Amino acid sequence: MTFSIRRIDAKTPGHHIEAIAQMIWEEWSAHYTSKHELLAEINACQKEGSPSHIFYALGGGPVDQVLGTIGLLKNVIHKYAHLTPWLANFYTAPELWGKGIGRALYKELIRFAFLTVNYPKIYLYTSNPEPYHVKGWRTLDQFEYLNQTEYCLVLDAKEAMTLYP
Repeated sequence: MTFSIRRIDAKTPGHHIEAIAQMIWEEWSAHYTSKHELLAEINACQKEGSPSHIFYALGGGPVDQVLGTIGLLKNVIHKYAHLTPWLANFYTAPELWGKGIGRALYKELIRFAFLTVNYPKIYLYTSNPEPYHVKGWRTLDQFEYLNQTEYCLVLDAKEAMTLYP
């Protein structure tokens, strides 16, 4: 399967924005107060100099379609408002797993965060930290959110660049 990784910007077609919003909403709606809030977050990524960025995989046939998404967002959890940026909205449809889409999205975000924007660290919250620990992430905290145990993880630039040169 051929696909490309793109970053949302002012030139991103509206139908791609709608597909990205729908994908994020279907998987992560519990983390938003409304679809309007999600769309505002996505629209902010289209502005030059935005601290938030959303990447998406595009491909899948004669008519390009959005295959997955991942974000680097300014703030995700109010409890950790002082920490930024956050890896968020990482999603690829289960029927596309194993095709390299998620891996490509993840690597693009890591390289962008540490090589383009030069962040010293990025953060993530997840209910399953195990896969991330093998990718260099460390646990900072664990907490209850939406009736389950979640973990706040951190990835340092130095560690990331060793694992993802």
